[in-house]
Amino acid sequence: MKRAFIVILLCAALPALPCSICRCGDATFNALGPNVFAEGKFRLALDWDRFDKDSAVPAVAGMGLRASRRLFDTAPAAGLDSEVENRLTAAFSYVFGERVVAVVRVPWSQKRLTSTDFGSGISETGRTSDLSDPEIYALVRIWSAPFKPGLGRRAWVSLIGGVKTPWGKNDLSAGGVRLDEHLHRQG
Repeated sequence: MKRAFIVILLCAALPALPCSICRCGDATFNALGPNVFAEGKFRLALDWDRFDKDSAVPAVAGMGLRASRRLFDTAPAAGLDSEVENRLTAAFSYVFGERVVAVVRVPWSQKRLTSTDFGSGISETGRTSDLSDPEIYALVRIWSAPFKPGLGRRAWVSLIGGVKTPWGKNDLSAGGVRLDEHLHRQG
């Protein structure tokens, strides 16, 4: 009965809607290195990321997303959106015992979006800079390779759970005009 409940619970997870430039994986490992579970240690790490993305804007305006995707290969591009984000993230962590790590990540993002209309040759650039969506989570080590002199623990399996707060700015505007969605939430 327990196994059936666990399978049902895993299958009931809602699908995630990813962004094309979101970070995935274990950010703690990226920022704090391989010795994440060093007992009783408080750590501070700074992490810098730069994301660049160019997207063609299809000439097929006013159509639904599915129709635009079908026609995108044959329709000429009407313009180009170029997005650049620089993100500096402060990560704070503390290890409780040898198995639990509490982590707080506070990112600051600076975004630039340049939209170019090929027809008119006009190019517009928007910029934002502000606090992004902070993350609060914990890692719990559930298995690790045996400790061997000279090698230490080289492999482990851990569970990660936490919350990404919605504190980044959204619905930004300049001069009373709403900015492009890619300049909004600094997540």
